[in-house]
Amino acid sequence: MKPINQVMLAGTLLLSVGQAKGFAYDCDPLPTWTASQSYTGGTEVKHNDNAYRAAWWSQGSDPETHSGPWQEWVFIDSCGSVPDNQLPQVSLTSPTDSSSYSVGDNVTISANASDSDGTISKVDFYLGGRLINSDASAPYSTSWTAEVGSHTIYAVAFDDKQASTESRQVSITVTGSTDNVPPTVALTSPSDNASYSVGDSVNLTATASDSDGSVARVEFYVGDRLVNADSNAPYTAQWSAASAGTYTVHAIAFDDKQASTQSSQVSISVTDSTDNQSPEVAVAPVAGDIKPADNVTFTATASDSDGSVVSVEFFINSRSIGIDTAAPYSADWIATEGTHVLHATATDDLGATANSSSISFEVQGDTTPPDDHKQCRPDGLYSSPTANSQYCKIYDTEGREKMGDATRRVIGYFTSWRTGSNGPAYLANQIPWEHLTHINY
Repeated sequence: MKPINQVMLAGTLLLSVGQAKGFAYDCDPLPTWTASQSYTGGTEVKHNDNAYRAAWWSQGSDPETHSGPWQEWVFIDSCGSVPDNQLPQVSLTSPTDSSSYSVGDNVTISANASDSDGTISKVDFYLGGRLINSDASAPYSTSWTAEVGSHTIYAVAFDDKQASTESRQVSITVTGSTDNVPPTVALTSPSDNASYSVGDSVNLTATASDSDGSVARVEFYVGDRLVNADSNAPYTAQWSAASAGTYTVHAIAFDDKQASTQSSQVSISVTDSTDNQSPEVAVAPVAGDIKPADNVTFTATASDSDGSVVSVEFFINSRSIGIDTAAPYSADWIATEGTHVLHATATDDLGATANSSSISFEVQGDTTPPDDHKQCRPDGLYSSPTANSQYCKIYDTEGREKMGDATRRVIGYFTSWRTGSNGPAYLANQIPWEHLTHINY
């Protein structure tokens, strides 16, 4: 096992990043600057009622005249009374500046934090600009598995009034084998420019592989915030879209030697459904002269001003007859005799719906007078004198059998068929009616 490098960091440089009442600086603890004294970087002094911090080693350089950009001193603030809320104090105690590690080392990161007029609520630990972990109780610490490269580490302490102070940054170097091939990783979900609603659970997935080893874990990030890490394929995480906005998503894969690779970023948008505009939908006029058993196709147009239409559903007499998910939107219906009402409902990508105007239409049955049916009777076909045979429903005026949409006769022959539990042939519900124009039994 590799030893854990852990040493104490001498000295503390507090960088105030929080807000507290008042802006004057408490200069009482600071020594007064003197020209004969030498000062190292980070040392704070007071001079002519102002506070200064040494940018690097200096001696004899008056802070008042040497505190401009790229000079020896940095102006902090004017001396004055202590703010109502005292900022917390924090110092990184491990690792030390310029420390070196080997890839895979377990690096302990620790800090001391206190608040003179309250309590410490938490200490956040950062690697570069990435939050590693938070610790809400002393001793404040976390651990990190060393990754190849140069890194900066710092801590941020928060007091009970949410004022915060950032510690001095330390730089460390992690070296590893130059023969190791980093892993590969690709984000597979979400897709680029995908849209979600506030409250949605977004599925994050990635594929990862390592040509000369194995994948140790895949971390998922929304922006710079770590959502989750998965050590086993398939690599997944869940993120709740809590607020509206545009977000970037990426994944980082780590191999067994802690080399890492970041995937390409994708951008997603999260919208508040309360601001969503409903889609618009309109059905096309119904063609006239529809007869019972006709196959009728209804069409509709639909659009969404702030998103996309995901489906259009068609209704006859409030009963759904079909859903279409791609334009041009349509649905088929076998006509039945009577008066009918048609309308369509469109649904957009955020679940909002809109109904079209309704269209009423009528399907009339055969109105041919009984005597006129004789003109459709095929030659040689006998009819009882008292029968009211509706020949024109089956035959045209030339006595030819009506074929509907079919262009040729398709006859099904069955040596036997059954409707009960016994027998060697088709049940009635097994006959492929949609492929036949006639049946011979």
